Amino acid sequence: MGFEKTFRERYPLVCRLVRGFGVAPRSVEDAAQEVFIVLYRRRDEYGAGGRVPTALLYGVARRVSANYRRKEQRRRDGQSLDGRRLVALGSAADERLELASKAEVVRAALERLDEGKRCAFVMVEVEGMSVKEFAAEFGINVNTAHARLRAARQRIARDVQRAKLRERAGA
Repeated sequence: MGFEKTFRERYPLVCRLVRGFGVAPRSVEDAAQEVFIVLYRRRDEYGAGGRVPTALLYGVARRVSANYRRKEQRRRDGQSLDGRRLVALGSAADERLELASKAEVVRAALERLDEGKRCAFVMVEVEGMSVKEFAAEFGINVNTAHARLRAARQRIARDVQRAKLRERAGA
């Protein structure tokens, strides 16, 4: 019963994580299921009736998401959009492209962070965990957690600002 309870309780978190790690919306549920398959196979590491450590859950979700992004990229490589198709889609396409572009700036900024800073940012800023909870879950000092989060925020803000400047220069 322990793993089933973990699945029910943590499934929404895993879906948000894999979505945040760039898995295409149509593949989020499949990727989340795959995360739980991996966790089930590794249940001896944390005990089948025990709680899955958030750090393990995060790491597995990140690796599974990376695999899904690679698969999606290989699929897209053969299906480029030409200008005529984009124009035919109308202004809604422009809005989607703009949002996708902004999301890509943040995703790229997150990818450039080291794992500790990225994890701190995702779990605190995106998932709403308190810094104290994050530190406890990941087994680090609270001051270290604050330092990682501050550094991540600064790096992401700097990358977003650079992207805005590039956009203005290109306009």
